[in-house]
Amino acid sequence: SFDDHWSLDDVSVIQNDTNERLINGGFESNSTGWRFLDASNSSLLPSIDHRPTFAHSGSASFHRRSSESSIVLEQTMDVRSNEYLQLTFWWRSDRDDRCPTFRIQLTEQL
Repeated sequence: SFDDHWSLDDVSVIQNDTNERLINGGFESNSTGWRFLDASNSSLLPSIDHRPTFAHSGSASFHRRSSESSIVLEQTMDVRSNEYLQLTFWWRSDRDDRCPTFRIQLTEQL
């Protein structure tokens, strides 16, 4: 059964309305470009699902049971200052009674 699962797909970070900064936002290339961590910052094996049923577009998505612990999906990218960044993603849950918490963290590395 696939009850109580959620899927994430079509993640995008566009800078200045034209330049995609994220790698593999549709998870079509498995985990390329992504780092997956649990709540204690330990590496996890990615849960990439290649069934189009769970994907918003293409044939893959990040797929996980809702009852599992928190997870961090991380990607490092270069961005220019003083320009707009637009973050978009598609998310689906099998349960209507849960609302996830999405946290976006920007860190400057010198």
